[in-house]
Amino acid sequence: MQGDIRRDRTNETAFVSSLFPPYNALLSADSTYQDYNLLTRYSRRTETADNALQIYYSGASYDADSGVNYDWRTFDLDWQQHLLQNGRHDWLWGLGYRWLEHRYDGASYSVLDPEETTWQWFSGFIQDEIELTPELYLTLGAKLEHNDTTGWELQPSARLLWNVTPTQTLWTAISRAVRTPSRAEVGIVANYFVLPPASPGNPGDLLIQGRFFGDPGIESEVVVAYEAGWRRQWATRLSTDLAVFWNDYDNLRSATMGTPFPEPEPFPHLVLPFFSNNALTGRTYGLEIAADWRPLDDWRLQAHYSYLQMAVDPPATDAGNSPHHQFSLRSSLTLSPQVEWDLWLRYVGELPNGSIPAYTSLDTRLAWSMQPDLTLSLVGQNLLDDRHPEFNANLQGQLPGEIERSVYLKALWRF
Repeated sequence: MQGDIRRDRTNETAFVSSLFPPYNALLSADSTYQDYNLLTRYSRRTETADNALQIYYSGASYDADSGVNYDWRTFDLDWQQHLLQNGRHDWLWGLGYRWLEHRYDGASYSVLDPEETTWQWFSGFIQDEIELTPELYLTLGAKLEHNDTTGWELQPSARLLWNVTPTQTLWTAISRAVRTPSRAEVGIVANYFVLPPASPGNPGDLLIQGRFFGDPGIESEVVVAYEAGWRRQWATRLSTDLAVFWNDYDNLRSATMGTPFPEPEPFPHLVLPFFSNNALTGRTYGLEIAADWRPLDDWRLQAHYSYLQMAVDPPATDAGNSPHHQFSLRSSLTLSPQVEWDLWLRYVGELPNGSIPAYTSLDTRLAWSMQPDLTLSLVGQNLLDDRHPEFNANLQGQLPGEIERSVYLKALWRF
């Protein structure tokens, strides 16, 4: 059994719109976020199967001086059974249940309809790894889920693995996965911008307010993923992995502009609506290369590079929110049985839409295990820059934050 409790106090700046001057403004507000969780696991082995049960409960609340606040509670129950002694077949199956209770108050510029809701998910999966030959394995599986938004969702998969030699493995896989809609995509109503009369974009006499509407009938996003890879163990201390992928997407979330309509309160103005829908399709393809090397018994180096290309039809600005190139290098050095030193160097390329420039970051951690249940760590993050941005603004109008250089001391006590 394990649990966590956290409380954060931050200052955030958001872009908000109003029907009154200055119309579009930056709002700075303090906010408090706190969450907690409890996880327990139980496992039991019999002559015919391994059984595992996991129960998870969590909750969180967010309260900002701007008037935005929300809270949620989640309960998860998962059970799995691994069947033993089945010859060439290796069976694994399980059942799952998830319950979510959520309440949201977005002040005057965003609301969720309904403000309070409860969602449930029921799921089950089955998987069979079949030994076709001593070197060739076929894995077939499927997950069936039912949720309160889109109903039944089927996610099948197939994977073929070939141990060419004791040091080389080739594999290929195809799978179908879904992303179910969020509460905002289903039921949000949010005011995002205002165009005053006789301003750029609004030559008319009436003020125009842009408003986004969620869609209760929105469908899940679907991806069919094709993958292939090669793994080579060059020596006892050195291995490499190469993987290529192609993903086809359907029902991608988008927003379509509707016909403006008049609204009389608090004074006559026009509302320019945008409606959530599934009007986009897309594809991504690329490769990943990884290397794992242990030059010494107590020193491990891990390198990773990824290349990604993305296309969306019809073209959309969101397609430019993923960098083409990313690289990372990790170093883990055990200085003594009680002391560890970690370094993590990352390079992330410029976003294709130009909104976030390329950046390089360096993090480090020096950990001292004072006792088996007590560890002290000195951590430094983003040591190469005073600050840098990493993400664009989100749907609710919150401005993109910047990651600052930080150094802190952490104590971890296990009991």
